[in-house]
Formats: sequence, C-alpha cells, structure tokens
Amino acid sequence: DVIVVDIFIDHLIPEKFDKKEFLIQLERILEKGGILLVNRMILSYHDRNRIQSFRETFSEVFKDADISKEFSIESKNIIFYVKK
Repeated sequence: DVIVVDIFIDHLIPEKFDKKEFLIQLERILEKGGILLVNRMILSYHDRNRIQSFRETFSEVFKDADISKEFSIESKNIIFYVKK
C-alpha cells in the first residue's frame, strides 16, 4: 500500500486534514508494510505554526511506525513519510 495525501485548495489545506481524527483514519487503513506520504506547504508564519502542530499530532498517531521522516523540497514543501 502507498497512500499519498496532497490536499490543497489553492495553497491552503482545509483544517479538517490537520485533525488527529484524520490521521487516525489513515493509520487504520494503512496496512503493515504500507507507506504514507503527506505533503504540506510552508508559505507563511501561520503555516509554520500549523506544521509544528501537525508534526506533533503525526508523531503521536504514528508512534509505532518503523520509520518517520520529513523531507524538505525547495524549502516550501515538507513531505511526512511513515512506513508501518
């Protein structure tokens, strides 16, 4: 399994996709050995705060995963990666 989350309206991510409940749903459907990629953008100070909050929630939900990394692309995008 590979799940890719790349949800934007213009450059904004709807707040419901920041919620712990959304990440819990992803964790439930991700099979053992599956990979999850979540793309986020940082264009403003507000985005940086949202990313920090998302990072904490992501780490909490996927604490039992084998690998949890972030990749920066051109300093605007961060890809959250986890392999279950």
